Amino acid sequence: MPEKILIVDDSPSTLMLMKFSLEKKGFEVKEAVNAEDAINIIEKDSDIICMVTDINMPGMSGIELVEKVRQNLNYKFLPVIVLTNPDNPGNVKKARGAGATGWLDKPFKPENLTNIIDKIRKRPGK
Repeated sequence: MPEKILIVDDSPSTLMLMKFSLEKKGFEVKEAVNAEDAINIIEKDSDIICMVTDINMPGMSGIELVEKVRQNLNYKFLPVIVLTNPDNPGNVKKARGAGATGWLDKPFKPENLTNIIDKIRKRPGK
């Protein structure tokens, strides 16, 4: 059974690029168009091994999403990658403070996304 990754972004083109890249590497991809959808998915599926989320979304931000995910005991240590805008370096600091595991600047190359997921999954203790 393929490992599941949750991707969260309000941009259909970014979701499509992430989904294509991750499915090509053999992952099962769950998609959410906003933080609220992501929380609903996480509450129903305890098999997700990683989440990738945009920071800037309408409604709840990606940083608030990371904070909410960290409150769920099933996902307290879930690897979370945030997609950031390189023009706003303060977002990385906020994301790390919320509990993000890593980050990737937008726009990103598909191989950079899969590489960071591979690195996070191969950390000692995983």
